[in-house]
Amino acid sequence: MPFASKKLMDERGKIHHLGLGVGEVAPSVILTAEMEQVPVIAGLLEGAVEIGRNREYLTYTGTAGGVPVSVMSTGNGCMPMAIAAEELFHLGCTTLLKVGAGFALQPDCAPGALLTATASVRGEGTVREYVGPEYPAVSDPELWEEILAAAGERGERLRSGIFRSHDAYYLESPFAPDGGERAARWRALGVELIEHETSALFVLGTILGMRTGALYVAKGNLSGGDALSPAQLEGRLHTCYEIAVRAIERMAKRDG
Repeated sequence: MPFASKKLMDERGKIHHLGLGVGEVAPSVILTAEMEQVPVIAGLLEGAVEIGRNREYLTYTGTAGGVPVSVMSTGNGCMPMAIAAEELFHLGCTTLLKVGAGFALQPDCAPGALLTATASVRGEGTVREYVGPEYPAVSDPELWEEILAAAGERGERLRSGIFRSHDAYYLESPFAPDGGERAARWRALGVELIEHETSALFVLGTILGMRTGALYVAKGNLSGGDALSPAQLEGRLHTCYEIAVRAIERMAKRDG
């Protein structure tokens, strides 16, 4: 049966979960799991104002170099990410870029490194309800190019490769009894980073015809070594956000 996403609006003309109406959100959206990071990212935009706050979805809209850009929180995990992707599609959004932090797997990836995803291992349950496991979770190649170009403008060299989305990614960490063995499997397969949401974003983006991408900070490395302090993480996240805003601006101008 072909996939069909249904547009559910309430009596106010707002879409069900996000609490937003058509025209209130920009075509390009930067997504973060954490609600408190939305005003931080929005502070990089011109004239950004809060336009919606419902459940875990806090949304600001402003501009970057004249390009309309929205910033939205999704909460943790692939289920709220899938909801966000579907409802943003129905609001006319075309480009979704996820920013965040995760655990690096490869021994040569130092904490603080910035990584962009080419694809994601589907290690969660949400997208299995949409489509079988043979369907790939891949990022948009044009948005990926603009992320790399935006990083280059700042003199940042990004690692690029496969992420893994997992509903309980701490089970694949040193904190779990068999976490080291779990992580070692994916390390041996060349996976760069474990996180929460990208596989749902990529699968829904492809199905619905939206550009999707991801840019993350390695907050620690599961191969061992020190993790970033909270202050160090905030600093690297801010750089990540600056690159994301510039990438969205470049992508919109590329589209003309």
